[in-house]
Amino acid sequence: MSVATRRGRRRRVAPRKVRPFVPGRNGRFADSGASHVSDIVRAALVTVIGGGSLSRREAETVMGAVMDGEVTPAPLAALLVALRMRAETVDELTGFVQAMRCRVVPVVAPAGAIDTCGTGGDGQHTFNVSTAAALVVAACGLPVAKHGNRAVTSASGSSDVIDALGLSVELDPDQAARALVEAGFAFLHAPSFHPGMRHAGPTRRELGVRTAFNLVGPMVNPAGVRRQLLGVAHPDAARTVAEVLRALGTERSFVVYGDRIDELPLDGSGVILDVSPSGIERRSVGPTESGLPLSGTEALLGGDPQRNAAIIRDVFSGHGTGPQRDAVALNAGAALEVAGRARDLREGVGMALEAIASGAARERLERLRARAGGVVEVPVT
Repeated sequence: MSVATRRGRRRRVAPRKVRPFVPGRNGRFADSGASHVSDIVRAALVTVIGGGSLSRREAETVMGAVMDGEVTPAPLAALLVALRMRAETVDELTGFVQAMRCRVVPVVAPAGAIDTCGTGGDGQHTFNVSTAAALVVAACGLPVAKHGNRAVTSASGSSDVIDALGLSVELDPDQAARALVEAGFAFLHAPSFHPGMRHAGPTRRELGVRTAFNLVGPMVNPAGVRRQLLGVAHPDAARTVAEVLRALGTERSFVVYGDRIDELPLDGSGVILDVSPSGIERRSVGPTESGLPLSGTEALLGGDPQRNAAIIRDVFSGHGTGPQRDAVALNAGAALEVAGRARDLREGVGMALEAIASGAARERLERLRARAGGVVEVPVT
């Protein structure tokens, strides 16, 4: 490049060097000059599309911007799809979780409260097994802060089936805390406690596929549970989620999956990733471990929220099929084990089956329905 001198002559000068913005390499977004939110998200997108990954801090910054409503739908959709195609990393999911936990509306829960939650997106169209299991666990005397949402990638989300069962979906923090103490169960509808999710909801629904939000959601329970049963349909994603839970300091959690299903199934393909501060242990779950007979996942097919609610009521009243009852008992049993109420899975399954057979699960459901209808019940024991 040449420039004219004051005497009209031209001389060569080196072009001005502009420091390129290289996101995700040897520094953070702020170090690269990406101070505006649009620059930050664009930088994250360039990094991921280029095959790189976000640091924990970068991921937390991006998710914070999403939750604060500072990211428009197009770049958000592009980033979610790019992450899904490459597979989210432990640092990325950890950063996302930290950003959402910082913004959650908290719920005060009794010591030892637990959650049973799945990521969804497995495409198996089973009934809401983890929601039914949560009610059985509550019937066994363990407080359950059940976190969930409306369906995004399935026909019936946990919020949908809770609504169809006649239970309270729209609880505020005080109501939820009181329900946990008085009834041993509270449903925590995610949008009520994560107001920032309203900025991402339309994009998630329009995409209609599993995204990072499916993986993050179960790890941002407003009650801050330290133990949980978390279902993830895909083995690689399950391992990643297990590592995130360990990084975040879980007391003990079971990340479970089967053959393309985000629950513990009855077909012998079940796996538990037992997560604790000391490490992650992989355990297979079959008839020997559970004491339950084998059955195919097709026996667990559900439908819309009304259909799934009817299945749960049938199971609790003794009119469900054997596989439906056993699937609920298996997942409830795992929750009872991870909570420390059962010594092992087989004992937990036995406790869950007894809660169903004795009518305790049905009674708990009816008490919760009475509360939702405005009838004040005496505390349950």
